[in-house]
Amino acid sequence: REWMDCSLHISKHIRRETEPLLLNYEIEDLSLNYIAADRGGSLAKQNALVIGAGTVGAGIAERLAGKASTVTLCYHVNRPADYSLNDISLISMNELKNELPSADIVVCATSSPGLVLHHGHTPFFDAEKNVLVVDLASPRDVSPELGKLMDNVKIVDLDDLKHWHRRKSVNMAHVYEICEKTIQEHQWRYEKIKKSFTDGNQRQ
Repeated sequence: REWMDCSLHISKHIRRETEPLLLNYEIEDLSLNYIAADRGGSLAKQNALVIGAGTVGAGIAERLAGKASTVTLCYHVNRPADYSLNDISLISMNELKNELPSADIVVCATSSPGLVLHHGHTPFFDAEKNVLVVDLASPRDVSPELGKLMDNVKIVDLDDLKHWHRRKSVNMAHVYEICEKTIQEHQWRYEKIKKSFTDGNQRQ
């Protein structure tokens, strides 16, 4: 138990020292940054489809408005407020198949317990263009099989976004240096525990 307490103590120090370096972004902003990078910096010729009209989905649609060529927000049960003034079109899930052929970017952010996009939707994607699908749901909205069945469809989930963010925005070498330094500064705690083992064995 003493060994575990020591490890937890050091991990808290590491977290405190490194947390300011691991910049946090709102998931909406992080998603938009990734989408822009993947699409070469400009979304002017991209048709965006956002599935899920909750806080995250609506936030992403609003951020895409004015940047993408078209933005369509797909809701499931409750129709949200009118977004026409923000250049955002509204459709229901029943109309999803009609919208997929024109989509260059698809963002899934629903609270659905089941898959929203799966192999059954492959015929509705345009096979002649590269489509980016960003899955922000947990559990996932998009079946990984979709990307395997269609070479032109790229699927990115939350873990992919986090790894991308750290590679692009965080100097991980510096983070590792801080971790190593913190461990060395607390090495005496481990030595003390090891010494207690040795002393105990000698007494026996």
